[in-house]
Amino acid sequence: VVARGVARALANPWALGAPAYRRTSTGGAVDTVYLGAFRRSEVLAVGGYDVRLDANEDFDLAQRLRDRGLVVWLEAELVVPYEARTSIGAVWQQYLAFGRSKMRFWRVTGRRPNGRQVLALTAAGAGVAAAVIWVRDVERAAVVVLGGLAAAAAVDHLADPSERSPAVRAATIAANGAAIGAWLSGVLVEAVRSERV
Repeated sequence: VVARGVARALANPWALGAPAYRRTSTGGAVDTVYLGAFRRSEVLAVGGYDVRLDANEDFDLAQRLRDRGLVVWLEAELVVPYEARTSIGAVWQQYLAFGRSKMRFWRVTGRRPNGRQVLALTAAGAGVAAAVIWVRDVERAAVVVLGGLAAAAAVDHLADPSERSPAVRAATIAANGAAIGAWLSGVLVEAVRSERV
């Protein structure tokens, strides 16, 4: 059930599934691909994979190829299997590491967050500030939590109204919350760590 929920979360274009490679019907020129195949000569021409990066190295390579005017192409007919995590804790750990590595990527390459990432970071900051200012008692906290759950359920339903299992829908909402919260936490942890280094 949890793995099905995680898979739904990863496919939802309004949440975690915005990258084109997470939607099977989308093909064409993209910013990056999952498990890409590249021409060796072109990879060498841009300096290969950056060994300083422990993650995001595929995204970094795709950006450097695009900077040279090359096209990173997603072939929609290719099938690449992926096994979704089977626990929300594993999703948390995965996305915490992704957030930390994304901050290291920005620091090492000098690149900046894309539009979606800026939106997520800004919304998180605004949400924390609003919560500190507005939530002063248990009743208000409950309203915020219930409102957040209702919004998450609506986003899930818009992406795929056909799912009938309440358990899978709950797992999807939990996976989205864990992934987004962990990614933001990872970015913050690494940003604070980098400030101290």
